[in-house]
Amino acid sequence: MERKCTLSVLFASEAEKAVIFRRGPTKQTCMIAWDMRKDRFDVGQWFKGHVYLGNSDLSPDGKWLIVSLGNFKPPLGTWIALSEPPYFTARALWPASGTWFGYPEFLSKDVLYLPDGYAIAPNFSVPSCLTVVGKDGPFPEPKGRAAPRKAPAKSPPSPGVRYDRETGKAGIQGKNGFIPVDGTEWLKVDDGGDILFSIGGRLYRLSAGNAGNARSEEDVMRHARLLADFTDLTFRPLPPPNGIRRRDSRRIRKLTGAS
Repeated sequence: MERKCTLSVLFASEAEKAVIFRRGPTKQTCMIAWDMRKDRFDVGQWFKGHVYLGNSDLSPDGKWLIVSLGNFKPPLGTWIALSEPPYFTARALWPASGTWFGYPEFLSKDVLYLPDGYAIAPNFSVPSCLTVVGKDGPFPEPKGRAAPRKAPAKSPPSPGVRYDRETGKAGIQGKNGFIPVDGTEWLKVDDGGDILFSIGGRLYRLSAGNAGNARSEEDVMRHARLLADFTDLTFRPLPPPNGIRRRDSRRIRKLTGAS
């Protein structure tokens, strides 16, 4: 089956919130806020360019997103933006030189680590509720120095999902053994033991009980509940979030190309 799009997700570590990045066509990405408690979705802005999710992070409470972006057009080319999901519109912006962004990340809901060497763009400021620190400090106690983030593991650490190196497929590890699920973009076990996964732009939830009792991929797909189908989304402009003036919005669009 031909894929119209793919889904990638960043999860908040201390809240039932996540941000979905729906990519497709190749150079267009839509940001979608996911309330995991209610499985409610808020379709947000589109970005025409490349989103570097390996160099991006969601705050523990899910309120803020630090995202590495590039459209390789003047005047910026590539940059790091602080935004409020589901918007790409930058509340603060740091120009980058090339595609190596380091690993910006949230140390807490109100402390953002940014690798040294980045200077905030003119006319931008960090929201007063956030503190930005670098690798040489100063750091608020008790965080200390930020450890470099490791590359995403191919084998998910949570029990219940696994990446099989021999077959190159990801799947579910239940009491009946390993069940590969063809075409999955990612799998995750949530706090309640349910399995979350996506295939070609469709997002699914498989209950913990059905995951444990499944004997085949057919069982998995028969019992998995379709939470959302984003395959038919198309580009549409969206005004900036509250708190960003129209004049500033025009300036940001000119710099970054965010819708």
